[in-house]
Amino acid sequence: MAEKLGTTETQRNSSYLESPPLYTFFMLVKTTPRWLQAPESVRTAFMKDEVMPLLKRWPDVTLRYYDAEFFTTRCSDVMVWETKNLVAYQALVEKLRDTLFWDTYFEIVEIIPAMEVAYASLDNAPAVDQAT
Repeated sequence: MAEKLGTTETQRNSSYLESPPLYTFFMLVKTTPRWLQAPESVRTAFMKDEVMPLLKRWPDVTLRYYDAEFFTTRCSDVMVWETKNLVAYQALVEKLRDTLFWDTYFEIVEIIPAMEVAYASLDNAPAVDQAT
């Protein structure tokens, strides 16, 4: 009986386990006075010369950037990183920490890791937005 249960569980989760899941990291950041006082040309050059090369070096990691300062005082921006490659994400963040981004231009308030509808993948159930 235990073998049969194990086989069923393996079959149910096989599609989830066959390919790596998509990891999403919500990085809540707060701009520092140094960033805000920098001329726009300096900010643009920094992003172009320091941050964009990291994204090119680790193309498995994508970034979306959201302004939040007009909705909350907790953070000024939310950076949404996505990847299926945790090693690439770790390497990119380690290199990002070596730049003025980390604690000079931005205070890292919190990093929230998440996986979209992971429960549905493991339980072979429809996602909340797909359940009818």
